[in-house]
Amino acid sequence: MKYILTLLLLSSICNAQQQFKNFTRVTAYRLVNEDDEGACSLLPYMKNQGRVGYYIQAMQSYNDTIAYNLIQLKKSAKEWEQEDYHCTEGELNRTTIPNMFVVEINSYKDTIFTSCDNRSVYFPKEEKEYLDPSDCIISAFTKDIQDFNSRDFTSEIASRVKDSISTDKIVIGNKPVYGLTRRDFGTKITPFQMVTTDSIFNNRGGLQNIKTGVLAE
Repeated sequence: MKYILTLLLLSSICNAQQQFKNFTRVTAYRLVNEDDEGACSLLPYMKNQGRVGYYIQAMQSYNDTIAYNLIQLKKSAKEWEQEDYHCTEGELNRTTIPNMFVVEINSYKDTIFTSCDNRSVYFPKEEKEYLDPSDCIISAFTKDIQDFNSRDFTSEIASRVKDSISTDKIVIGNKPVYGLTRRDFGTKITPFQMVTTDSIFNNRGGLQNIKTGVLAE
């Protein structure tokens, strides 16, 4: 009987472990546009904007490889050649830290800052910049991160145009919808269905889709 209870207990533990899988996520941020009186890193832009969009673009990866690569990269960077890094906000010749990677593995969390060309790792609190000797940073990136880094967001944003269609041309099923009340819409077009949705608005009213790095302005 004792052995049966032991087996049942072990079985329960194994089942419980299967239900709680490891959580891994890397959130990559890029500063794609700057103000004339810019800051020394992308962090003030994130704080002031509260969303991704014109200044900041972002993506998320759930790939274990990039998460562990970045953790190891930050450790290895301490062995590279280093330079003092100091930035005064508003200086014309300032160096701005444009890239940030937030790594989450279960309860562990860390942040890695890199240069625009991903040739160095910054430690802002220490005011140090560690120079990559042999493309270690770029080699650590997985394809999804490489694709994100190679996108020309500035051109994409600049090429956006507002929809110029007039309101009287908006139709559903060849029926004009402009000016209809909710009751009219339900009668003339289609009845409303009651649904529930999760909110996709952040606390400053920005509509965001962080996985693709695209945000509705």
